[in-house]
Amino acid sequence: MKQNIYYAFLIALGIVLGGRILNWFIEFPAAIERLLDIVMFLLLGILWLGFAWAFNQKYIKTLFVMGGILFLVHPWISLPDYLSGLLVVLAFLPWILVKIKPERFA
Repeated sequence: MKQNIYYAFLIALGIVLGGRILNWFIEFPAAIERLLDIVMFLLLGILWLGFAWAFNQKYIKTLFVMGGILFLVHPWISLPDYLSGLLVVLAFLPWILVKIKPERFA
């Protein structure tokens, strides 16, 4: 069951990424672009909440939960610039954690 959910999630991410790349070459209507944005941020929010569920350290779990919630609400509310910038940092957070604590991810 876990494997099916994992593959479905990867397929959904692939479809969204493919749609975003295809949008560079074929001009989609604004409604399709908005839908791609919403689905992209929803999938990232779910991914970050899944990361939070996988960790045992309280501070990392809290960081991922807050990031997941921020990704989930981003399409519907207007965020200040510093929170929008935080989304960029959150997108690279797993790689940063691997560099800081490689023994945890080995």
